[in-house]
Amino acid sequence: MKSDLPTNLRYAPSHEWIQVKNGVGTVGLSNRAWEELAELVFLELPAVGRVLKREEACAVVESLKTVTEIYAPASGKVLEVNAPAAKNPGSVCKDCYVAGWLFKLKLARPKEIDDLLTPAQYQNQLNHLSGVHTEKETTETNAQDPTASQCPSNLL
Repeated sequence: MKSDLPTNLRYAPSHEWIQVKNGVGTVGLSNRAWEELAELVFLELPAVGRVLKREEACAVVESLKTVTEIYAPASGKVLEVNAPAAKNPGSVCKDCYVAGWLFKLKLARPKEIDDLLTPAQYQNQLNHLSGVHTEKETTETNAQDPTASQCPSNLL
């Protein structure tokens, strides 16, 4: 499966992305997350000034299908939120990696970014969730366990 993921971002397994520049992380949700949510009706962003811990639930997205929490991919203080996105939640789906950012954090622990997934690792996760395996993955899996033909259950 071809990746159209921006290469300048890091990704959380829960589909949040972060771009770091000068100690500030811009956070959003991946295209995969928005596709799963479908038609958005409400977006609640964290308050400016709020201090977040990594993996803390800090925002909420409501679609016609479900209500989903958004988690902080890193620790830090919220510096800014994308107010136009909160007013028009459907707009973030159209350009989720640029205009569709959700909030900005002054990073408290910049090294936490190193624990997030690279674009290649995140694409591999998406492939597993979709049941798509690269030839290399299939060969490596079959070499380790000739009876293995499915994705690991912990990735589904």
